[in-house]
Amino acid sequence: MTLRQKLGAMLTFTKKPQIPNLGKIQEELGNKFFGILDNTFKERVKDSSNSQLTTDNVDDLVNKYIKKNVLIATASSAIPGPLAIFSAIPELVSTLGNQMSMTYDMGCAFDKEQTLSKDVLLDVPIAAFGGSVDFAALKDGKDLLASPSTALLTKAKSLGQNMVEKHLKKSVIKFVPLGGPVVMAYFAKRNTKKIAQVSTGLFGDDASFLPKNETYSKKVSTLLEVEKIKICIDLIDSDDDIDDREIAFIKPMIEGAAIPYHQKQQLLKDAQNYDSQLNINYDLFEEYPNEAERFVEDLVLLAMRDEIFKPIERSYILEFCQFVGMDRNLAIDIINDAQA
Repeated sequence: MTLRQKLGAMLTFTKKPQIPNLGKIQEELGNKFFGILDNTFKERVKDSSNSQLTTDNVDDLVNKYIKKNVLIATASSAIPGPLAIFSAIPELVSTLGNQMSMTYDMGCAFDKEQTLSKDVLLDVPIAAFGGSVDFAALKDGKDLLASPSTALLTKAKSLGQNMVEKHLKKSVIKFVPLGGPVVMAYFAKRNTKKIAQVSTGLFGDDASFLPKNETYSKKVSTLLEVEKIKICIDLIDSDDDIDDREIAFIKPMIEGAAIPYHQKQQLLKDAQNYDSQLNINYDLFEEYPNEAERFVEDLVLLAMRDEIFKPIERSYILEFCQFVGMDRNLAIDIINDAQA
């Protein structure tokens, strides 16, 4: 079988890709996040050593928790394929517990220990994962210490929902064929850095570190989805070498897209061609910088699918960042985290 025949067989379209019950995962994550919240908060309050922390300790704090979470992720039992999300839940809960501890400790370092609450430990990761958070209320510290358990459980479930919708939903794709622990370690590092950044913005009163809430219609969501697929196809074609592992990455994206059947078929054909002429709307990403950042993470993982991060792929990703107005240094940081 020739390479093109092999790719054609891989690109046979199936109408119903095997996707796990994401609602069930969201519910389970929310309940487990709520469970670890109370233990983490009590543990950090009891630890008197964090009261001695200052802003000089922040970088070391963040690096300490990154190392902890990478170790957890590296030992992950996450398996390739559609069940990856289910198998990753224990590691996700453990890493979030560490991220909550880091948030508390960073609050102490910024001399905000008296305003720390369980709400803060949930709201910071919610914001980091793209959820809507009232930062003004968090900074004021009003009405936060008395939030009832029902309100905290609702927030924990919101965090579980955001994590699945913004990140884990895509892991059905990302865990194939790259080993689960490798991807888990990458996201443990990236997500811990994001939570540290939000914590710095909140406790350090620096709005430049705080993410802006991005909301868009179902129509815009679909448009973003299609542009992402086209850019992935373009990246695959950039080195004139279509690898079956790269096709394995993009095929589920196309199958799961909320677009008509004929459009999916055309995109599948484009993915098979060595010189697809695609009209890409980069301007769409300029309006949604958080979405652009998350997509760069996808592009980096796609480039690593064949286990060789080629210079032309690196250049392509950096060029994408330039087109959408994204900080080049942030993209380089994402690439370095993936290659570490």
